[in-house]
Amino acid sequence: MVTRNLCTGAYLNRDFRNMIIRKVHNDPYHRVAPSYGFDLVPVMRSAWVALLLEVALHTTIAASVALPALLDRPTAALLVTCLFVLLWLMGHVPRILIEMARLNAELTEEEWREPRKRATQRWTNRHGRLRVLRRQLQAALPTTLAIALVTVALGNSSDEDLALALMTLTSAGLVAAALGAVRHHRLSHVRRALVLRPGRLTPREDVVASQQSHTYVVYRRPEHKDEEDDDPLRAGIYGKESPFVGSGKLIHYWNPPMTVQMLRPRTGDTDATLSQLEYSTPPFEAHELVHHLTSSLRQLQHDEEHVRLKVDVRDRVYIAETDAVMEGAIPHEEPSTSELLHIINTPLGTRYHFVEACVSSHGGELVTTVLFRVSVTGRTLSLDLFCSALTRTPERFLSVKNHVRPRTWALLAAGARGLRDLQTEIPQIWRLLELPAMLAGWLWAQKYWQIAPYWAIRTAPRVCVREKFTQEWDDVQLDKLLILDHMKIIEERLLKATKDFLDARKVDTSQFEKRMLQIINSEFANIGGNAQFVNSSVGRGSQTNNSVQLQNTASENG
Repeated sequence: MVTRNLCTGAYLNRDFRNMIIRKVHNDPYHRVAPSYGFDLVPVMRSAWVALLLEVALHTTIAASVALPALLDRPTAALLVTCLFVLLWLMGHVPRILIEMARLNAELTEEEWREPRKRATQRWTNRHGRLRVLRRQLQAALPTTLAIALVTVALGNSSDEDLALALMTLTSAGLVAAALGAVRHHRLSHVRRALVLRPGRLTPREDVVASQQSHTYVVYRRPEHKDEEDDDPLRAGIYGKESPFVGSGKLIHYWNPPMTVQMLRPRTGDTDATLSQLEYSTPPFEAHELVHHLTSSLRQLQHDEEHVRLKVDVRDRVYIAETDAVMEGAIPHEEPSTSELLHIINTPLGTRYHFVEACVSSHGGELVTTVLFRVSVTGRTLSLDLFCSALTRTPERFLSVKNHVRPRTWALLAAGARGLRDLQTEIPQIWRLLELPAMLAGWLWAQKYWQIAPYWAIRTAPRVCVREKFTQEWDDVQLDKLLILDHMKIIEERLLKATKDFLDARKVDTSQFEKRMLQIINSEFANIGGNAQFVNSSVGRGSQTNNSVQLQNTASENG
């Protein structure tokens, strides 16, 4: 579902389309972020198809002016130019008037309800926007009148020039209608196709398909700052930007990590010392616990359909771009089994291994990603957990769902909309100047450029397509319940599986059980660096003041 929405957004949103082409497809030096809940390859293909449709329309407009000039008809070329400008002005002026009327109505209503709002920033911005529209209207009305007079004068000069100009303008209109129908057909294909990924991939698309599901993820460390942050609590313990690129907003993590000392279970001798209880050699290696946790999570995939939690479990290895360059090359091939075991069992290296559990719901609109790290060092087991969330895509990417019916009348309606949109695309023909650079970038990106240490350091993803257009976490409403529910299910299963594994390896889990119960039954949430405490007291002799309990007590006592 999300793949279809993003493909639709490539047709509807020019900025989104250009971002995919320039910062993802035409940038082979930077890796792409992992794709959670969607496939990036058809989104890139849709962006290029949308660009070609736009280029065809802009080329038609430019050719309509250039063709009469090439036929040695300068008067006809000038007449076509005037007609295009007049067509744009006839659509631009009503839009100015409508927006001015809307702003005046809003300002009048606010002034009548709350006169003191005049001092607010919103009031000032609206008045500033209104002044800009008035200036545009003052410039547009005389220009429209002048262009109309010139058009009438040129139309009376020669019947042949007038006929050529009208024929050229009619051809441009037919092409615009045809391109509108083609665009509608492509949108219908996006909504109806069972498989969106193209059958044959270009070399660049093949590289992107590999990187978006690669085990290695290259992230970027924040730059050093000379000045301290004004609000360090707002940034959180792991900074303002999450290192887990592509997974969305970091909504939950353990702070500090959970640690378990490698101690033998206590028997009758309660006075045993630490040296007598601890394992000098750990009774297991980290990769054994990782394998046990992975197997425990994958058991959820075998439940019945109506209660199945479709969790995707895999290994992820995070490495900073500077560390990757210092080691000689950016990882391109998938790690071998021996290499992966070495990373898991060597926690002091530059590569961080995580067990990734990803739950995608509502067709990928909501994605919950839990990352669990296991390390054994200093005769201690350390456990880290992070949870990230991706929320819904913009509703404007769904605005065409009622217009993509594959019928003849729908194609005719799409052609009419393409003809209507011709006037808005007239001032955008300057974008043809960007086409050579984009095509050159397309050709350059068809070769995989293995980054050498002396070429560049910044090889982490420049942009995360899915994260760029998501709903704010504070505004997800009931979707937050589903995301947090998935997070707690995975978190508790990981904790219980870890306890079972430690019991089987004869490791004392008394302290682990206490920490586990604190996490499961915790009444406070540490999300993004902000802690919210409920019914808690701190210090000797402190008491909680629950207003609800006081009211209930007062009502019982009459």
